[in-house]
Amino acid sequence: MNTEFNPQVLSIAFRFYSRVILFPYDELTHEFQHMLREMEKNIETDIDNTVASNILDIINFYQAEDMSSLQAEYARLFALTEESKPPVPVTLRDLKPSLDIDLLRDLLYDTGMVLDQEDNPDSLVNIMDYQAFLLEENLQEAESFMDQYIKPFLSDWCGRLYRESTLDFYREAAKGLIEMIRLLE
Repeated sequence: MNTEFNPQVLSIAFRFYSRVILFPYDELTHEFQHMLREMEKNIETDIDNTVASNILDIINFYQAEDMSSLQAEYARLFALTEESKPPVPVTLRDLKPSLDIDLLRDLLYDTGMVLDQEDNPDSLVNIMDYQAFLLEENLQEAESFMDQYIKPFLSDWCGRLYRESTLDFYREAAKGLIEMIRLLE
């Protein structure tokens, strides 16, 4: 993993991207802006600057959308229905059914992490939040976790999100997330 970045900036970025795949709500704009301000305070390298710039663009797209449009698009993209799975899955088991979820669950629980999606430890929200935690605590473990649980799935997931979404917010988020991962290689 490329280490020419400030771990605090990347940690905040992973938290930001985990919030992108939560159901949109009014206060999320303020949370996004707060995260961006915290990132800007800690920019030290070109990678930090690029990641923060991409997030600023994504926030601008979020603010340009009507909340009801964001919520409808979220439901269309990510919500499970009785008839079918969502076009863009939000759990690793849907991306790779052979993944050992019990091992992942144990890993997350052993750190004492509070899971946003308690019944789905393999949700991308939890995965990205855990990566954010590791970036602040242990870069070597962060690299290992990224290699095992993020890199193998993220490119396909971002591609699906980009293709399936009708809103620029989600499309830009997909592009920004994949670029961040590439910058870290």
